[in-house]
Amino acid sequence: MTVAYVSDGNVNPALGTRGGLAGATSAQYRRLADGTLQPVPACAEVVIGPDETMVSISGGGGGYGHPHERDPARVLHDVKEGWISRDRAASVYGVVLTDDNRIDAERTAEARQALLPA
Repeated sequence: MTVAYVSDGNVNPALGTRGGLAGATSAQYRRLADGTLQPVPACAEVVIGPDETMVSISGGGGGYGHPHERDPARVLHDVKEGWISRDRAASVYGVVLTDDNRIDAERTAEARQALLPA
């Protein structure tokens, strides 16, 4: 099978607005018969063998507003749902969680203060 595609998102991620961060870039791979992922160009025609597949990772949309201004309860919800990790909650959103997945208000306030632009 021949797969033809174009993916501008490999180079140009969706930009955020009002202080939001850029989204993730996209990527494409050929999955070989042994399961190995082989990167392929952002724009190509790829011939896929009988025991191979194409893998396309879509880029994410850009954010709206500064991540550290997001409601901590919504960040916690995203962690519980598996959308983001605890580490990302702290490093990007400035939301620090306790070991039992509750918001540590004092450490969150400190982390968010540290994220403010200088």
